[in-house]
Amino acid sequence: MALHPCPECRVPISEHADACPQCGFPVADAEALGLGPKSEEGADGFGSLLLLGLLVLVGYGVWTSRQPGENLPASAMATQREVVQGEKLHWDLLEAAKVDPIYRRGALVGAWTERPRASICVPEKAWSALTEKGRKSLMLHAASLVPVMSSDPFPYVEGLAESGGAPGLVESSRRMQPKDWCIYVGSPVAAQDGQPARLVRGAEVASGRRQPSRR
Repeated sequence: MALHPCPECRVPISEHADACPQCGFPVADAEALGLGPKSEEGADGFGSLLLLGLLVLVGYGVWTSRQPGENLPASAMATQREVVQGEKLHWDLLEAAKVDPIYRRGALVGAWTERPRASICVPEKAWSALTEKGRKSLMLHAASLVPVMSSDPFPYVEGLAESGGAPGLVESSRRMQPKDWCIYVGSPVAAQDGQPARLVRGAEVASGRRQPSRR
């Protein structure tokens, strides 16, 4: 049985493993999408993401504790590692598609509606190639953005300046519930002058308010 280093923690693992037994990295998804091993310099970056994931989960626990009677979503019960893996997978998919890094942060959709939602956008071809485990990781990542966007919605709203400010934005974002998240697929559109591609949002493929799409 051949062994090769995990792209994330570098521990030797079987070439047939779907995920690293040491750090849980979704090896099958990374290989299917052509995502190569990261350099050693990436270890410090992953450590930072790990810390960020811990802070997000702590904030999530505080936020959901203020809402009696609400069922906790999967992200609240997920381990810190699973949420961070989902975030990293999202970033890797965008990088592989040469999409502008600005899409890493996600967006608040329906900002001025009764119930806005935290969202991320994934290249359509990448979503189609993901395993169920990879899709679940992205769902956990999207769900972890709900408390972040609820507490500070302004960085995640497009066209804020054109809207004449943000009347009611803070109030509407504070009404967000744990299931107010979704995932869209998008088509990369090449930009001019060698700039990173834009990601034109398409269909919704997963949501905390309904069963995920099998697309």
